[in-house]
Amino acid sequence: MNIEAVVEGLMGFAEDDRVPLWMICCDVEDELGAAEPERNLEVTLVVVRELLKRGLIAGDSPVHGIHFKAWSIQDPEVILDFIRREWSQRGGFPEWGDGPWFALLRFCRTSHAAA
Repeated sequence: MNIEAVVEGLMGFAEDDRVPLWMICCDVEDELGAAEPERNLEVTLVVVRELLKRGLIAGDSPVHGIHFKAWSIQDPEVILDFIRREWSQRGGFPEWGDGPWFALLRFCRTSHAAA
């Protein structure tokens, strides 16, 4: 499988639900073979950039509430830097509650949260 196929699969999932960062990382590992954390991070960032280009919005994890709250800053570089910083602080792969999560605009509510 290639990155394009992973992105397409995640966009299909996004038609019905929010896409968590951990799911993206799992697809990158399972479908692209990027099992080593640093390699997974770099490929995950490529996938996230593509998802953002295709219209997904970054926002809070649902641990912060039942509604998807979009971040007020949607600059891809800011979002990617946030993911890098959090990954480094965690020391590896994200877990269920780790953000950002991603959704189509129809699932979003605006929020004061920023990357």
